[in-house]
Amino acid sequence: PDGDPHSAEVFKAKGINHFYVPPGVFKGECVPGTRRDDMVHDVVFVGGGAGYHPDDWPYRARLVKWLAQAYGSRYGKYGYPETFTRGQDLNDLYASSKVSVGDSLCKGFTHEKYWSARVFECTGRGGFIIHPRIKGLEECFVEGEEIVLYDFGNFDQLKSLIDYYVEHDDERERIRLAGHERTKRDHTYHNRLAQMLEVVGRG
Repeated sequence: PDGDPHSAEVFKAKGINHFYVPPGVFKGECVPGTRRDDMVHDVVFVGGGAGYHPDDWPYRARLVKWLAQAYGSRYGKYGYPETFTRGQDLNDLYASSKVSVGDSLCKGFTHEKYWSARVFECTGRGGFIIHPRIKGLEECFVEGEEIVLYDFGNFDQLKSLIDYYVEHDDERERIRLAGHERTKRDHTYHNRLAQMLEVVGRG
């Protein structure tokens, strides 16, 4: 899953025939969720919290703390250590929440084409996501049309985007649906396996 050009050079130097395949989502999970009253949030974060790679990735602790302070009871945190949410429950969570904030362990955000599978998990399961900008994501989604991106570490920009899309239901819904359709069409593990089989077939 590492598409950074520097990493490709490392593989090449070691004699490894490297082929980049991004993460994805299972095709069968690309279905709409059901809105549930117990999962209604303006803002949600799905993933590990302050204990997530504390030495390698302290940004996660800052982000989840900031979201909790900025949005209080309007915010929901799902993932270790609070609660493990998968399957239809995760689809229902995205259907019940307005904005999901994403994060990826990508040191300094200089590592090209390296991001969490949750980008595709969220969009594929029908969620609206605001994610830090990583070079290469623009090859997977059209910014502002299928996904919303912010500059890593810019909490003022992030808050402005969250507040805007929480209030603008029509725009948020348009982007959410477009991102879902893009992921369902191009970013499932069916797509990834087809890519790998094509490469193997050429060999």
